[in-house]
Amino acid sequence: MLLAVTAVVVALGLRPDPLLLAQRHTAAEARPGGGAPLPGRAGFAAALREVRASRTGTLALTALVLAHVAMVSVMTMTPVHLAHLGHGVAVVGLTISLHVLGMFALAPAVGAAADRFGQVPTILAGQVVLVGAAAVNLLGAGDTAAVATGLFLLGLGWSVVTVPAATLLSESVPARSRPLVQGTGDGLMNAAAAIGAIVSGPLLAVAGFPGLAVVSAMCVVPVVVLAARARRASTRRA
Repeated sequence: MLLAVTAVVVALGLRPDPLLLAQRHTAAEARPGGGAPLPGRAGFAAALREVRASRTGTLALTALVLAHVAMVSVMTMTPVHLAHLGHGVAVVGLTISLHVLGMFALAPAVGAAADRFGQVPTILAGQVVLVGAAAVNLLGAGDTAAVATGLFLLGLGWSVVTVPAATLLSESVPARSRPLVQGTGDGLMNAAAAIGAIVSGPLLAVAGFPGLAVVSAMCVVPVVVLAARARRASTRRA
């Protein structure tokens, strides 16, 4: 029943059809002067060349990867930290549930904000939320309520960054290369998150949960620098 309802909503609600729009854009770019489609065997290096050719594309990909690293590295070690505080499955489950709620519950509102205020300002707002989450986890590492609050903010910050950054990445490259670039972006996000999850264990053992929070906050710095450079470049062109 749920699948049937979903199919009806998708069929009636996705107007115009995103696939048809993408096909039209690709056909337009295939015309003389519009750029030839990327070869079918184009890979990772080709996708990165497409992204590097755009300041906003570089910003978007960096924001996606680092927000994912910050989120995954802290999230994976939170159950361990809560166990160190003496809590069991109930508290751990509630905390992670709040985190997941922050990740997805407000995504439609984040999308609306990106449409209204712009993708780059929304990405920067997400950096503020991520820093706020890190501050709460740093200062309240020994308090269960603070950790739960920090995890909710961490999920929310991830959402506020990821929703506009994914759109900005797609819009920053030609339609012919969007599937390749989007796939490469997803791959980089997951690879970086896997590394972050592996490193976060030893980091927790050495620096504790506060140290992990500081490292997650540092992920904001490259994004802010790239946003400032993109802004200066657009100001000079104007």
